[in-house]
Amino acid sequence: MLRKLWVKGLRNLQEFNLDLEEIPHVYILGENNQGKTNFLESLYLLGNGHSPVTSRPEYVVNFDHDHAIIGGEVLLSDQSYRVYIKIYADGKRDILVNQKLIRTYSTLKKYLNIDFLSADILHTYTTTSEFRRKDFDKFAMSYSNEYQRLLKDYERVLKQKNKALKMDESSDYIVVFNEQLVSLSYDLIKHRLAIFKELQYGLFDLLKPFEGLNISEIDIVYLKKSFEDVDMKLYKTILSEKLEKNMFKEKAIGYSLYGPHRDDYDITINGRSVFHFYSRGINRIVSVLMKVAQLRLIQSVYDTFPMLLLDDTFAELDL
Repeated sequence: MLRKLWVKGLRNLQEFNLDLEEIPHVYILGENNQGKTNFLESLYLLGNGHSPVTSRPEYVVNFDHDHAIIGGEVLLSDQSYRVYIKIYADGKRDILVNQKLIRTYSTLKKYLNIDFLSADILHTYTTTSEFRRKDFDKFAMSYSNEYQRLLKDYERVLKQKNKALKMDESSDYIVVFNEQLVSLSYDLIKHRLAIFKELQYGLFDLLKPFEGLNISEIDIVYLKKSFEDVDMKLYKTILSEKLEKNMFKEKAIGYSLYGPHRDDYDITINGRSVFHFYSRGINRIVSVLMKVAQLRLIQSVYDTFPMLLLDDTFAELDL
């Protein structure tokens, strides 16, 4: 539980201290451009080491500062921890827990589990497959250490292959990376399918009370780019064939065309795509409840429900 918060040097926020002990819900009201989102941003930064709004550190640190500091006092299993994030304008970050330097952001989850939902949650189903994929991967890495390991290994090999493609390396050299990617792709997709199945059950429980939808079934449909209908038993064989057949095409464009880094997913209600057949309001409801289903799974790992920050999340909804 986060008991106290203090901030210094963050863009659009004055230095302040906030006592959060024994306050389950905090509401922030104010005019536009008064720093409400920046306040939520500071909380998210403390638990994740980066901003939910921007990847540019110069947009986080105040103009007249070379760094910003966000600190908090956390009570965990009756033990108190002091967590500090120091963000420099040049992008460097220091994370300390009880004055001890923390090397990875994922370690922060042990002390503070914080998530952020804005009105942009609707983008989950109205924007690109890359956005959906990265959003899911971010959650899945927090939920499963094995998924995190697989994804990092896959991205490492993919990066090496793409570099080799751009340098027009020999086909034999590319084949070595393809063999590794085929094995990692299969394992990564199997993990995605298993996690999607868990999310599917959770999403059904959350959406079932909405009588107007008349829900009989909800599916999260995994879409394998360019060969969606291939059974997983044949996946390795088909992927290997595609990579071999299109090697010269990949060399020409300089990056790998096939694999889970290109995949997507869809959510269907009673067999119909949420995005294609339902209103923006329903899309927003599904987007929010999908996130809640994710947080419930994360709760099963960390034993506590994450602190959830809401920034105009329910705009355009009749509640």
